[in-house]
Amino acid sequence: MNPSNVLLSAIISLFATMVVFGGCLWCLYRYRHCIGNCNSNSAGVARNSRDAGMATVDQIQVADVHPSAPPEDDKDLPPSYEALFPASPSAR
Repeated sequence: MNPSNVLLSAIISLFATMVVFGGCLWCLYRYRHCIGNCNSNSAGVARNSRDAGMATVDQIQVADVHPSAPPEDDKDLPPSYEALFPASPSAR
């Protein structure tokens, strides 16, 4: 590998990244008015459906909730390290 080729490739890659990033920022700046207009219609629909949903949530009564997980005492724990790998002085 030639060091000058590596340096040239790094500079070209950095420049290309800057151009692509700048292009993305330019597109966001250029079409910023469209983003606000495109979302304004769906925001009105979402607001109306949210208000309708709030009315139904107020009518729901919350039932008693009990945990479904078993208690800590009933859990089957894995074997200890000493049980899996006993230390025998004769093996050393």
